[in-house]
Amino acid sequence: MSTTDLLAAQVKQALAQGDKAQALRLLREAGMPALRRAVQEAQAQAAVARHDGEARVSRALANAAEQARQQAPHVQAGVAAWQARKRPPTVVMGDPPGSPRRVLVALALLALAAWLGLHPP
Repeated sequence: MSTTDLLAAQVKQALAQGDKAQALRLLREAGMPALRRAVQEAQAQAAVARHDGEARVSRALANAAEQARQQAPHVQAGVAAWQARKRPPTVVMGDPPGSPRRVLVALALLALAAWLGLHPP
């Protein structure tokens, strides 16, 4: 194991333990070339992690698209059946216009009469 690998392992161990001061002390003692090397390694690891994350997201999107493609015929069949169903008409030929309004007016008058009957003026 080379000295840079040993230094990197010690720095990683210090960081894993949460001791940032010890990690910085180790890097300062090793000198500027070791510090540059450690920064380059950290940047490389960050780039690999970012690439892995992007690859994971693209795989998840591809899986979701494939599932949607597989379910599309079932969904389309359900939509077609829903659109083709026969609904009973809400208005039948010969119904007088406004008959529900007359019922509401009659109910309102009944409610008014009941209220006046219970609360005389």
